[in-house]
Amino acid sequence: MRASLRHAFAVFAIALLAPAKNAHADVALDGLVEAGIAQRFVRDTRVPGTNLGPVLWLHGAIALLPFVRVGAYGHFELDTRTTFANRQVYAGGAFFRVDSPLRTPRWVPWLRVGVGYAATHDPTERLLLPLTGQDDTWRGHLEIPLAIGVSYKFWKPFFMTFGSGVTLALPGLAGSANPDRLALHLALGLGFEH
Repeated sequence: MRASLRHAFAVFAIALLAPAKNAHADVALDGLVEAGIAQRFVRDTRVPGTNLGPVLWLHGAIALLPFVRVGAYGHFELDTRTTFANRQVYAGGAFFRVDSPLRTPRWVPWLRVGVGYAATHDPTERLLLPLTGQDDTWRGHLEIPLAIGVSYKFWKPFFMTFGSGVTLALPGLAGSANPDRLALHLALGLGFEH
């Protein structure tokens, strides 16, 4: 009786410790730099029309589960205009990424969802200063970036990504008027995994 109880305890301990050991082995860090183009769509008719502009994303993540990573992002975007000066967008926040279990050793499809804060600097707002009496060159809003893409592991520990996505701008939640509605983007990236 005691021997079978010891065997049952040993099996139970192995069952508890084996997943913990494997989970520790799955913990990985990755960093990614993405560059691409973005198109912003605005809700405010006073904001001049926008064109395609460059965007740069930085991501850092840690894998907590085999197919799920959580991390932080930052991005800079230049919202180009046909007239006046270009508008700059600075943003940062947190995200989680789900890697598809349907993948090959080199190709990994993924889905990324985040939430963050974006600050926009619009030099054209200075033109309205004499009319409004307010300096509204800086505005901010909450954003929800969504992206889908694929990673290609070309040389360990490095990988490339190609992704596209949409960033939804949430008006009025961060305490200032926000002319943005959404932004579409395409990006290529280079990253490392540890």
